[in-house]
Amino acid sequence: MTVLRDNNDLENLLIYINKLRQDLIEVGLINGLASRETIQLSEQLDYYIIQYQRVIHKNP
Repeated sequence: MTVLRDNNDLENLLIYINKLRQDLIEVGLINGLASRETIQLSEQLDYYIIQYQRVIHKNP
């Protein structure tokens, strides 16, 4: 599990989430929504979104 120490970490996490989202859209359009790569990116994006939400709800 990733430990976020400060706002820079949280900001970097948001940047990474947005990059993953862009990658997911691109790969999904090229390879299809059921491709292995698309599903892996989707699962990775889900993981980091959940991490972000946990931090936000823990430290409002």
